[in-house]
Amino acid sequence: MNGLSRLNRSFALGFTFVELMVALSMTGVVVTLAFTALQYTLQRDKAGTQLESRQAELSRALDFIADDLREATQVSGLKTPPELVMRIHRADGSWVDYFLVDQVDQRWRGPTIIYRRTSDQTSSQALVDAIAAEDVTCPGEGDLLERRGKSSSSHRAGGFRVRVQAPSRIKVCLWGHLPETNERVLATTQVFTRGDASPQP
Repeated sequence: MNGLSRLNRSFALGFTFVELMVALSMTGVVVTLAFTALQYTLQRDKAGTQLESRQAELSRALDFIADDLREATQVSGLKTPPELVMRIHRADGSWVDYFLVDQVDQRWRGPTIIYRRTSDQTSSQALVDAIAAEDVTCPGEGDLLERRGKSSSSHRAGGFRVRVQAPSRIKVCLWGHLPETNERVLATTQVFTRGDASPQP
């Protein structure tokens, strides 16, 4: 009888301190693992959203450039600063310049921004920001459109490259910069021009 009453008393007392600490530790490990997994999932989702947003901005800019190129009778590299990339000549005698400049204003994300200016404008307008500053290439056949009047040592292509694939076919490559992950994303388009787009001397 004495042994039975002692057994009942020990059940009535509950868990020991060691048992509570082990249970608490196991709960902490499970909660930490769950939080880490949730944080990893949210970071991947955020990175995927940023990548999609960057690709959408680059695609919009490519559509704009492609519309101008479809009207081109001639395409040429440029020789005056800032980092001018391309001049598109139209049948009516007007032209459109596209050029690359370093970030100078906090409204735009760097490292570089593509600007657009037409022959009837006195100022240029930003087309797309967060363009890679490193020299990159535009994969594919044909010659890269190089800026005239610049030595190879001072030439900086950056993330905006134009490749002439045939007399009336041009490929445009934009390399966007993702500052959060320090990665680059490529967007390209091919355009058929109205005239011979071969670079003119």
